[in-house]
Amino acid sequence: MKYHTTKTLILKALRISRSTYYYIKSIQNKPDKHAEITKIIKDIKDKNKSYGYRRVCLELTNRRYRVNHKLVLKIMKKNNLLSSSYSRKTRKYNSYRGQVGKLKSNQLNRRFNTDRPYQKLCTDISEFRYGNCDINHRIYLSPIMDLFSGEIISYNISSHPNMNCVMKPLKEVIQLVKDLPYRTTIHSDQ
Repeated sequence: MKYHTTKTLILKALRISRSTYYYIKSIQNKPDKHAEITKIIKDIKDKNKSYGYRRVCLELTNRRYRVNHKLVLKIMKKNNLLSSSYSRKTRKYNSYRGQVGKLKSNQLNRRFNTDRPYQKLCTDISEFRYGNCDINHRIYLSPIMDLFSGEIISYNISSHPNMNCVMKPLKEVIQLVKDLPYRTTIHSDQ
């Protein structure tokens, strides 16, 4: 009869080979060879919470440490230090509320060129973020462009994308084109 130690019986019950057991045991006893870099990375993240691994790499370079960016990313993942401030899942501004009112047919029909000034005008609203990129650090631009020359005829910059933001440049353009002998088309997205 074969002599079995307690360790052998436990390994058989868990269905783990002896070599796997000793490999795991050797890993657990190994000192962390990146302990110094980990401490510096934690120090950088304490001072700059929004830094991702790329900016941490730059800061390490500024402090005269040569570390591969993959190692920095690995250490930051292991210690849960990755920044979630600039996630791609942040919600973008969307003003669409479904079909409201009547839809006008597409008058331009992708014919964006014209031979007369102020005959075809187009407009849209653009959102620009600055500072912290939160709701308080956004501005909205509403320009009206002449498709004849590509010139911006009128525009408005506002902190909110409301009706007043759109109507102010539109009223200016109406005063500009009221005496034209031909029809003016102002095109906007639906």
